[in-house]
Amino acid sequence: MNIHNEHDEAVLTACKKFDEIHSNNDEPKWLKYCMSLNITKNEHKNWVVKFLIFPKPILKDNQYWDWQDDGIPLLVEIDPQTNKKSIVICGGEPIPPVVLFEVEIDINKNSVTVLRDTNLNQLDGSRYEINKR
Repeated sequence: MNIHNEHDEAVLTACKKFDEIHSNNDEPKWLKYCMSLNITKNEHKNWVVKFLIFPKPILKDNQYWDWQDDGIPLLVEIDPQTNKKSIVICGGEPIPPVVLFEVEIDINKNSVTVLRDTNLNQLDGSRYEINKR
């Protein structure tokens, strides 16, 4: 089997396992708009699929998002002394994603091992970014 087919099979297998554990009844409606996948191979040459969500950045009191006509937000900061607005180019280090679910898939042995799982009902959807892609 070539690597592209293995990749697709790993993603499909991971999604099936996720759905098996988290029926649509316990999956919050907002989650599908925020979730991303990270697919890699580990040292055992098995596929590792991570289901990720990204926390929203925490803004300072003098910052806000200015949404442009093209749907891209700009981070704006107001100088408290002069009230002058400026665009923030870099808001600091990126916030690492939260791994909701992670599985290791051995294609040859047809096995799936759950490495991490999260109680989805405990998540607050307002704290996570909506995918922009």
